[in-house]
Amino acid sequence: MSRHSILTGIRNNNNSSDLNWSFVQIKGTLEDEFSDADLLSCVEFNSTGQLLACGDKGGRIVIFQENEVYFCFVFFVRKFL
Repeated sequence: MSRHSILTGIRNNNNSSDLNWSFVQIKGTLEDEFSDADLLSCVEFNSTGQLLACGDKGGRIVIFQENEVYFCFVFFVRKFL
């Protein structure tokens, strides 16, 4: 079974301190059974907002740190008629 955890932080604009967080966790394939232990039960920021802790019902805790590097991905699709 493969596990992937992704946390992204995106600022609304360069002058804003607002940060929009998005957490995605994928375990296995769509056909795998879903377990209650995989449900996120706790999400907490530290006082500065640079660290984010996520805990699940299985007792696992993951701590994320804000990264000052931002990536922008743009995909173009061209249709030929």
